[in-house]
Amino acid sequence: MFEYDDEPRYDVLITPGRDGFRVADQGVRALLSYFTMTQLLALREQVDGDGWTELFLDPDQFAHHLFRDGPAPPGGAPLIEAILRVGAAATGQPYGAQLGRDIHVYLELVGARWPDVAKDFLDKLQQIVWMRPQTSVKPHAPPPPHAPGRAAAVRREARAAAQVVDRD
Repeated sequence: MFEYDDEPRYDVLITPGRDGFRVADQGVRALLSYFTMTQLLALREQVDGDGWTELFLDPDQFAHHLFRDGPAPPGGAPLIEAILRVGAAATGQPYGAQLGRDIHVYLELVGARWPDVAKDFLDKLQQIVWMRPQTSVKPHAPPPPHAPGRAAAVRREARAAAQVVDRD
């Protein structure tokens, strides 16, 4: 489990620059393969909803390369987790200059040590899924001590929604 320290943290949202942009299933698989092969991020859990999927990813051995080149700098983990959300169903952009804009895909780097994503990583995203990435940053607010965190809340909501059966 992640331990908070006094270091400021950021949430970095990477979205497509073009409205209506979607990523094909093979693009998602290619991106996950890239994360695995380069040891940037490791898939922890997949949550499927109605028309969307959220993939929860843990930082891996070289997660610092999402932000910096070279050896890992001393200090805490480069990020807490990453969330890749894709689907046919649009969601409102959760923060940034285009707040509320309908998007079908985003990658959120939650609790990052640095507010800037490496240009090499953004270029690789564009190469793999043909997305011109835009980034938005906000200060990361740690959950209150009694709160299970955003990821756990999303998983609970998805599981509850999956158990709802409409009967006509």
